[in-house]
Amino acid sequence: MNALLLIMAALTQGPSQSDLLVTTEWLAANLNDSRLVLLHIGTQPTYDAGHIPGAQFLNPLRDFAAAPAAGGLSLELPSPEVLDSVLEARGVSDHSR
Repeated sequence: MNALLLIMAALTQGPSQSDLLVTTEWLAANLNDSRLVLLHIGTQPTYDAGHIPGAQFLNPLRDFAAAPAAGGLSLELPSPEVLDSVLEARGVSDHSR
């Protein structure tokens, strides 16, 4: 499956690399965790073709890209407030994983 999976963890201490990477076994064991937020970042056809159960679809051009400013990049992230709003609407919080 060609899906990009983002697992966002809000940690009080800086996360180590091992905190951000999980195994398929861990994922299978934790799919029913109400704090787990799975985001499929990509195109609608790849999401429709198959995704991890419970993963929410995010279109990077629609949901994450800021409107291009004159002379700016076309794929810049939006302001922290807009990005925060997008992620909060998908369930990402200080208590989610």
